[in-house]
Amino acid sequence: MGGPVAEVGRDRFGAPVWPEGFTGSFSHSGDETAVLVARADRYLAVGLDWEVVGRIGVELWGAVFTPREVAFLRRMARPELATALFAAKEAVQKARYAASGSWTAVEGFEVALREERFGVRGDETLAGWFRGDGRRVVAACGIPFWGA
Repeated sequence: MGGPVAEVGRDRFGAPVWPEGFTGSFSHSGDETAVLVARADRYLAVGLDWEVVGRIGVELWGAVFTPREVAFLRRMARPELATALFAAKEAVQKARYAASGSWTAVEGFEVALREERFGVRGDETLAGWFRGDGRRVVAACGIPFWGA
């Protein structure tokens, strides 16, 4: 990516602190880790999440999803979509935290899924994609840097 070899630090909450000129996000599942890195002149922040399908059972939906998201999941009746929706929300959370330094609870905003893409209702700056293989789902998003 054109930068020097550098260590990724951690802030007081454990979030990554990227070297000058870069932004990124980590996610892990079991003993596997995924990393998304972008140049800071293109993205203010990015978010990545990786979730195991089935971990977000119906009993958790009311705690992590908005009523409209729950209605969507019930209508679609596909368990892997609950995982995709949660992964998308986690990716958004990570990108927003990296951009602002403040944390937004997953139930505090709404994500809409469509095919293998997602968006945040009311926030045109945040969109992303998700993919699944039947066992896990990965979701990623970015907040573009528009320059000064």
